Parts: sequence; structure tokens; C-alpha cells
Amino acid sequence: MVMVALAIEIVAFAGLMDILFSYMRFQLKWTDKEYGWFNGAGTVLAVNAVLATLGLLTKISNLLVLAFVTTSWVAMVSVVLLIFGRFISTGLRSLASFYVKNNEQGKIFSFISFMEGVSFLVASFIFNGLYPATLKFFPGTMLLVVAAALLIPVFLLVYIERHKPKNVNKVLKRNLNL
Repeated sequence: MVMVALAIEIVAFAGLMDILFSYMRFQLKWTDKEYGWFNGAGTVLAVNAVLATLGLLTKISNLLVLAFVTTSWVAMVSVVLLIFGRFISTGLRSLASFYVKNNEQGKIFSFISFMEGVSFLVASFIFNGLYPATLKFFPGTMLLVVAAALLIPVFLLVYIERHKPKNVNKVLKRNLNL
């Protein structure tokens, strides 16, 4: 079923690539200049670092709302802020695999799995130890600490995006040993 869904999405993507310029030209009287801006904006928004950053920012927003929540309906509505949350892990994994050679892919994903396992153990120890101590003065303290900590990967991703290789094709060829 997943493969059928993926196949339909690929066909739709390929078909739209073929007709979208003609459609925008017909519907909105666009020239190649307007379409170039439109297409460029879509490309910028689809970059892994941008998607991961967007996910981090929406997660930080959600944590800030939850840190000060006083009603159930606000907590329920705050879930909307997590709409891009899955892009964080996906984008970071994709970036990690992009910057290593093709024959190193297994190593990087093994390291990521190892890091996840250790992180769950360390996080449980730290959070379950500190959270009860914060309840008396401000129950949302740990949420604010996490929101602040998530700013670190935001800044790292901005740095990575600003300093990415100028010639992405060169990196891809290197990684694929072409």
C-alpha cells in the first residue's frame, strides 16, 4: 500500500512538473520570470535544513504555549503547532546522510540509532530527576528549558544552510564515488 501511495505521488509530481509552467502561464499570464520566482520559493522551502528548522520552530512554539497553559482547550489547540514536527528527524537524518560518502551511509545511520538509544536513557534520568523539583516554583520550567535547548539545533541548521557547498552536484558525485 505504501508503494502504491508513493507511486501515485511520484506520478502526480512528474505530471505537475510537466504542466505547471503552462498552467501558470495560461491561468495567471506568468512569464518565465514569475514562474522562476515561484519555483525557486518552492525549492527553498523544500530544502531539508529549512524543513528541519521549520519543524524545530513549530515545536518550540508548541512548548512555549504548553509551558504557560492553564486550560485544556489551549493544550489541545497547541497540537496544531506540531504540524511540521516530523520534519525535524527526517530533515536531520537526510542532512547527515548527504554529508557522508555513499559507502558510509550504514555507519551514519548506525551511529544515529546508537545516539537515539543513549539519548532516551540520559533524557529519562535527567528529566525524571529534575521535573519534580520544578513543580513548586514553575511547572513549565522543563518545557522552557527544552524550548531553549532546541534553539541550538536551529542555529546549527542556519549555519549549515549558509555554509553548504556551493556545488551540491560535486558533493553528490563525491558521495556516490562518480
